[in-house]
Amino acid sequence: MTQIKYYDLESKSFDESSDLEGNLQKFLLSENYINGTSKCNEDDSQLGKDDELNPTIYDSGDFEVLYKKSKTVSDGKRRWFRKDIPKRIRTELVVKADPKDIIALQSYFNLYKSGLEVSEARKVNTANLGFITRACHDGVIIDYQNRIESFIKSQFPKVTSQLSAQKDVSLDKKEGSVCTGMVYGPVLDVLKIRQILVNGGYGISIYEEAVSFLN
Repeated sequence: MTQIKYYDLESKSFDESSDLEGNLQKFLLSENYINGTSKCNEDDSQLGKDDELNPTIYDSGDFEVLYKKSKTVSDGKRRWFRKDIPKRIRTELVVKADPKDIIALQSYFNLYKSGLEVSEARKVNTANLGFITRACHDGVIIDYQNRIESFIKSQFPKVTSQLSAQKDVSLDKKEGSVCTGMVYGPVLDVLKIRQILVNGGYGISIYEEAVSFLN
């Protein structure tokens, strides 16, 4: 049975967080191979017998990175005669994985010198997304609001959403109307909706968004 886990990670460089998804996939694939039933080291003469070569299939299973976002929480400081204070990068990571891979992830963070420290790790079930669009013409925003509300209602019945249009707003020196929204529900559903919105779904880009995850 798959689980959805939230990790709050800290590092000293964006490099660790930027390569995180690919590194996790590679690590889990190598772990699956090592812990599998491969007999590749046996003598070739064994091939064709009852205990024939049975290599492990490289498969990451149900593992999937659902959400990853990094930001600088401290710029660091150079100090005379004392140790410098390093930059601190915070990365929020949400993954879907089976229990075996969850244990492997813990090993990756704890034992393999990934450069990432785990500040928090917990199972999550629901997510809360807040967003605001860029400023557009009033009629365009009203149409956007109606279409998003209709889409969520028809495709994600377990999600609760509250959207509103606001006029005469100035963002990035551009004035117009914006759509603000709160979307709450199962993690997978909310993150699917988020992906559509941040990718400019329905023709309007998102100015700012934030997600929180709850048990």
